[in-house]
Amino acid sequence: MSNAESTPPKSTEEAPPVPRLLIDADVLVAGAFSRTGASHLILRLGEFSILQCVAPVQVREEAERNIRYKLPEAVHTFRTLVDHALEIFPDLSVDDVDRFANQAHPEDVSILASAVLNNCQYLITFNTRHYYPDKSLGLTIITPGKFIERLRFAVSALVST
Repeated sequence: MSNAESTPPKSTEEAPPVPRLLIDADVLVAGAFSRTGASHLILRLGEFSILQCVAPVQVREEAERNIRYKLPEAVHTFRTLVDHALEIFPDLSVDDVDRFANQAHPEDVSILASAVLNNCQYLITFNTRHYYPDKSLGLTIITPGKFIERLRFAVSALVST
């Protein structure tokens, strides 16, 4: 086979942007514990750069603390996923978090602020009722299962065109 045959044709279209997702601690725990659930699938898609999965330091620490205490058998899987699938960024200042005080449960305001200020389109969490952001922020709060449903729909629409 010649080199010309093995080189894929160049596309004149730009690749669409990769969705940026803030992954909450509960999703990290679920993803490390179960290799068959939507949480694990999202993290694996992050590992392959199909999704851009991010989290602040506090989320990683909370998830690791919970895993060490409740699911010590999942610590290795958790660390592997974090190392390969997740971009960790610094926690926000109190002033940055306070700007979002009335848009989430008090314990979750910093997570919402992190998602918005780090340009995430989605906040993936099982605690969707803890968040009530202003619609103008452009942030979708969604469970892992619902996000995978949306992703399947988007892929099937793309393939059928």
